[in-house]
Amino acid sequence: MKKKSILSVFILAVFYYLIISLYSCTKYNNPIIPPPPPPVHPDTADKYVWAGYNTVIDLMNIYVADTDKIYVIGNFWLAQFDGQYLVPYNLNDLQFNATYVYGYDKNNIFVEGFYYKNGLRYPELKKLQMEQLQVIILEQLVMYCMICLS
Repeated sequence: MKKKSILSVFILAVFYYLIISLYSCTKYNNPIIPPPPPPVHPDTADKYVWAGYNTVIDLMNIYVADTDKIYVIGNFWLAQFDGQYLVPYNLNDLQFNATYVYGYDKNNIFVEGFYYKNGLRYPELKKLQMEQLQVIILEQLVMYCMICLS
């Protein structure tokens, strides 16, 4: 009689395990299979509205930080494109000649350029971080290089 009760308990346990397994792994509640990813649409030029603009300056370099933050170097000055016009960006330095603009996100933009002092051309780097201007003067580097080269 004891064997029958152990066997019946075992059969009952297997039966409950099968019922729980089948119920928990239904088609709608399966924790093993993830949902399919959403379809990815290709990023093509057809998605955007393109327009050409005539300028009276020579555009040398461009950095597109965001749709509303487009920075352009033209005739050695920095300008910001507002969607219709190139507006000069005030770097608070009339002697600075901007040559390149680049960055790694819309809040950290670097403007590379130079200025003349006593007939010598010195490089300078300006960093625009969250619309705050930081000047990195590379004059010491130039002096060190001139000493090394002489």
